[in-house]
Amino acid sequence: MTAPTGPSPDLVRFDRELPPALRGAVLDRLAATPWHHYPRLDPELRERVAAHYGVSAATVLPTRGCTEALDLAVRRAARRSAPHGISSLALPRRSWYGFVPLAERAGLDWSHYDAGTLPRPGRIPVLCTPNNPTGHVVADADLARLCADGAGPAVVDCTYDDLGDDPVLPRVGRFLGGDAVLCTSLAKSTGLAGARLGLLFAAADVVAEIEAEAGPHRLDAFQLAVLEALFSEDGLLAWRTMIGEARALRAACADHIRALLPCGTVTAAVGTVVYARFDADCQQHLPDLVAATGATVFPVERVLRVRVTTATANALAALRSRCS
Repeated sequence: MTAPTGPSPDLVRFDRELPPALRGAVLDRLAATPWHHYPRLDPELRERVAAHYGVSAATVLPTRGCTEALDLAVRRAARRSAPHGISSLALPRRSWYGFVPLAERAGLDWSHYDAGTLPRPGRIPVLCTPNNPTGHVVADADLARLCADGAGPAVVDCTYDDLGDDPVLPRVGRFLGGDAVLCTSLAKSTGLAGARLGLLFAAADVVAEIEAEAGPHRLDAFQLAVLEALFSEDGLLAWRTMIGEARALRAACADHIRALLPCGTVTAAVGTVVYARFDADCQQHLPDLVAATGATVFPVERVLRVRVTTATANALAALRSRCS
């Protein structure tokens, strides 16, 4: 193996908070906001958010994190499916643990399908693309078919989409013709988990129904200030920079893992995670790799899941140097 160099200084910034200038813009907006009345989502801001994704404002709804978006989508799917005798949610295995309580709160049964396949008809499909934790991505043609008019309600979780190599949301408009609801988080690539911001996309009549149920004043003044700053010209530039840094750091981690598991396969990395599939002959450095990074091993699937951080990249670089 060739001895690697560590991550470049610009990669080290990936784990930082939102850039100071943007944090300042959020606080300035919050300081100028009246606190004696309920906050209100400005129509112009909603238009700006929608324009970023190339859709109309009537098809996008900011939410309190992706969890609220998914909860609203699942509850609507339950209402729409009940007259047709459908009362079960199809959940990918493996997937986010939170889907089960969402199903139960909506009064739905649930069962699993393999994350590498598509759910069979007869249940409300939940699609997670890119999937956490398996890394599977739903092909555009399959996604379009499941979201088409007449296909029935579908719930699509795009939490890690903006960090994917081929994100879906820049072309989300083509998937909004039917009853499908697509949801995403604004936290994964921005360091904004504390703001609890998400987005829900659907056909205009679907969004109107969901918004009426959810009621006004869902977002507080801090969340609206963050949304305003993030979808400003400076905010979008900072966001693109952070996504680029995340992808570069992820690529560096993937390169180290390929060298440490030379007969394994590093699959398409998504989000802040790199996945590697290994066989019985490809485990020489596996224990050391797990010890150095805290990676998760799925022994049945023979999949290694490594969460990408600057500390992980540094640990992989050091391990690769020792093993070279």
